[in-house]
Amino acid sequence: MNQDKLAEISFFDKWFESHDYDVFTESGYQVLINTFKSLAGEGLEQGCRAIDLGCGTGAFTRRMFKSASAKTYGIDLAPGAIQVAERYDRRTRYLTGDIEKLDFPDNHFDLIIYSGVLHHMPSISSTLKEGLRVLKKGGRMLSFDPCIQRLSATLGFKGFGRCFKI
Repeated sequence: MNQDKLAEISFFDKWFESHDYDVFTESGYQVLINTFKSLAGEGLEQGCRAIDLGCGTGAFTRRMFKSASAKTYGIDLAPGAIQVAERYDRRTRYLTGDIEKLDFPDNHFDLIIYSGVLHHMPSISSTLKEGLRVLKKGGRMLSFDPCIQRLSATLGFKGFGRCFKI
């Protein structure tokens, strides 16, 4: 699958002109957040850095990082999504960028989250490899992806709740 990043940016920016992108009910978010917080280890504590890669409008990000003491970030390809995220959440630093080519140094984050984005990626393995590059040794990488159209996304969703320490 070839991802046309310009087409995705155009689609999502147009969408965000008149819509939000809040795909779960509040109870659905709470299930994800409670599970992720139990798996995050020390990644949300003071002195740590946590990032949501593919944060979209920050609907999950702002809920996940609401009570975090860590320095928190969200990054998305679509500038319109980042504008919406910043409107709702001033504490997290939101950036426009490509999660396949992160502008962060190696070993920078204690916690990396992919929130419903991996099914958009042409190469999930190279996307995860880039995440591993910026993840500190001993850090945690978590993902949820409700898309069951692709085998890798299905496995990621069915594997939900598993955390592998790097």
